[in-house]
Amino acid sequence: MREPNRIPVICAELQKLWQKYPDQRLGQILENYIFNSGQRGDKTSVALFYQEDDITYKAMIKENMPEKQKLELLKPYGEYDKDYFHIGKVPPEVAEQLYGDWPNLSAEESFNNSPTMKELVDLTKQYNGTLSGYCIPVESGREDARISFDAIYLKCTKEEAQKLKRKYSPDEFDRKADGSYRFWWD
Repeated sequence: MREPNRIPVICAELQKLWQKYPDQRLGQILENYIFNSGQRGDKTSVALFYQEDDITYKAMIKENMPEKQKLELLKPYGEYDKDYFHIGKVPPEVAEQLYGDWPNLSAEESFNNSPTMKELVDLTKQYNGTLSGYCIPVESGREDARISFDAIYLKCTKEEAQKLKRKYSPDEFDRKADGSYRFWWD
């Protein structure tokens, strides 16, 4: 195994070099000063030389993920819009397959004072419901890449819905045309 302590030392040197030439992209720095001592022609990779830093950054993020994002499971339930997917009517059985390490669904995470993702999935199982939310793909380059649910639709009685509303305090609560109750946290 290579010495892990080399990494911060090498990165510190790269930082110094890049600060000397701040107008150059990372690929230019590496090709001009690291790989070929500034030589051009057939000895360098044009793709690396011209690659913008955001592309290099996205590639590093993707390469460093503990596991791949489970986007394929969401495509039947979503619509891609800029750098995220709106997802809706996701059955709890599909949602359970999304659990995993970042950037997938974190069972114990919650957003905007919502119940945890596991609690939301469990409620939809209990009340024959579905989930909606969003997915920010890793490829977007956003630091907040993740899969998250912010609403559930439950098929329950009015009394059960009111009890759940008091317990979980959604920001919005209403009854839909199909008779289900929507709980949404923002």
